[in-house]
Amino acid sequence: MPELHDLVRDLTAELQTLRTLFTLSENGLAAAKWFDEFLSENELDLALHVVCDFLLEPATPPTSPELQARLEHLHSKMKIVDDCWIRLRQKSNSLRLS
Repeated sequence: MPELHDLVRDLTAELQTLRTLFTLSENGLAAAKWFDEFLSENELDLALHVVCDFLLEPATPPTSPELQARLEHLHSKMKIVDDCWIRLRQKSNSLRLS
């Protein structure tokens, strides 16, 4: 099981770097609280989705292509199959075109 422990440690470290994305707004502070809670309980998939949900909020600015790639990578590494990183890309593209 050392490989699993290493994977959890690496994913947790990668997720922790996303903590800075939460703003000091009411929504950002609430999301950060949930993010911290899920990380502390090793609910890494839920922590990742708190980030995505926060970034998908209308009041949150669009994400950079680099951040989108990081989120896609984390989804892939965690074997999460959903469309949130695609929706982040769509949000960014639609706002750039506006």
